[in-house]
Amino acid sequence: MLSESLLGIGIGLFSLLLNFHLLALGVREETLGTLNAVGTVAMGMAAFPIAVAARRYGRKGLFISGIALIGTGYLLFAAGTTLFLFYGAQIVMSVGMALLITTEIQLLFHYAQDPALETTSYSLMFAVFTLFTGVGTLLGGVLPDLLGGVTSPYQGSLCLAGAVVIGLAVLRGLILPRETRSMARQPIAIRSVRAYRERMLPGGKIFRLALFVFIAGVAFALIGPFQNVILKFRFGVSDAAVSGVIGAASLFLFFGSLWTPRVIAALGPVRAYYALFALNAALLFVLALPLSFAPFTALFLLRGGAFTMLSNLIESQTMSMIADAHRDAYAAIRNVFRSVGTAGASYVAGRLLERGGYRLPFFITGVVIVLGLIYFTVWIRPLITDSVARQRKATPANDPQG
Repeated sequence: MLSESLLGIGIGLFSLLLNFHLLALGVREETLGTLNAVGTVAMGMAAFPIAVAARRYGRKGLFISGIALIGTGYLLFAAGTTLFLFYGAQIVMSVGMALLITTEIQLLFHYAQDPALETTSYSLMFAVFTLFTGVGTLLGGVLPDLLGGVTSPYQGSLCLAGAVVIGLAVLRGLILPRETRSMARQPIAIRSVRAYRERMLPGGKIFRLALFVFIAGVAFALIGPFQNVILKFRFGVSDAAVSGVIGAASLFLFFGSLWTPRVIAALGPVRAYYALFALNAALLFVLALPLSFAPFTALFLLRGGAFTMLSNLIESQTMSMIADAHRDAYAAIRNVFRSVGTAGASYVAGRLLERGGYRLPFFITGVVIVLGLIYFTVWIRPLITDSVARQRKATPANDPQG
């Protein structure tokens, strides 16, 4: 959990400066969207091989390899000067990210050893990550002036971000306990497509949940990868001002992560979903209006915390609804669906920004959130209701006093 701070610093520093670095080298906004799209496609293509490897070899090694590849991708971006090298760096980084997100939550839940702690442990981990992402973002506002670079003023800082993440891979390889899952290092013996579906994909629940994540991925990708560009060019502010806003947003993400378990405990998962969907939609539609910098910033910060709570709720609750034996398969399918959604959304967002449409992504994201609420009501809420009913029914039977 504590080592997550290094990941946050590295990703926060890199995320703030990459787009500025590429723009300084003459890359257009539309190409930024295409780069993001290529990366998410690479993540989707890697998802199923990673899931198979996780079942055969265990998750820890893949998890650490993913972190190392992310850091390597950062260094390649810093060293590159051509689109060919940038696309290569994006693919390396994206495969590393696929390894990370396909194994991290399952590994965390394995270490938690208690289903009741799964949502709490995920929220705490994400809170640490987002807090130190803010630290990395704030560093991104000052380090370029100190470290400089040859190809752009941001090159030295990107190299530092890569070094931090690679150092984290080494550290986690040394400190994380060995995985003891009974299914680790077991090959998958599948004789037919039907047998695979029955063993790995029980019913249609996995696909319902994966499509839910697809919608969340679209909502994220329309704004998330480009928020620094939106802030800089919508309002014409300096890099330092952008760094300050995004750093402050990380604090809202941090507190949003901490509050997610409390909101679930207070409202229950169903009402929490409705409340967070409604809050996010309202904030997004207001952010699409022609606001000045100060009110926009205040609402932008609130929206960051609200979306983090919704995202954490989706990620932790959907994974908790899947039995451990099926979590690797679900993680792979979820990543494919998310990658398709984020690839398309990133491409669309890049084209909008190329044409100066710095308000429209907020309106479109608001529409996506409303569609997500409808999908939740029709397809996900029944799954939650059934899961709660089964848990209540099982409690008396498992109670020795009952």
